[in-house]
Amino acid sequence: MEKTMNFMKDCANRLKELSKLPLADRVISQYERGLITLQEAITSLKDIEVEQIKLQNRIDEGKPVKFIYGMRVRGCSTGAQPDEGFICREDDFKGMTQRDYYDVISYSRRLSEREMTHFSLDYLGYKVA
Repeated sequence: MEKTMNFMKDCANRLKELSKLPLADRVISQYERGLITLQEAITSLKDIEVEQIKLQNRIDEGKPVKFIYGMRVRGCSTGAQPDEGFICREDDFKGMTQRDYYDVISYSRRLSEREMTHFSLDYLGYKVA
């Protein structure tokens, strides 16, 4: 019984720690709504953490990185997406997502959660250019 309690405390502490990562709020929201289990949430957050470490290493090495976003509500056009750091509309994004998007666009910077919400964008990942 004590091992189970310690495990649950460790899981809860790890969840709090990982919840500070970018994009973690979506995973936490799914967990709180009962859509995923605690173990699935922790696994998802660990995956995000690993991606952040890999990304930071690539940025530190000076390699150019493109951040990829899916447009949920409309296609790429004037005023339909943030201007700062915009690179291009991606033509080849198959395999990046299982969801249909009007367009997939790339940026030289990571967009804020506020920008993603305002323009109805989903973060799909990054590519080393």
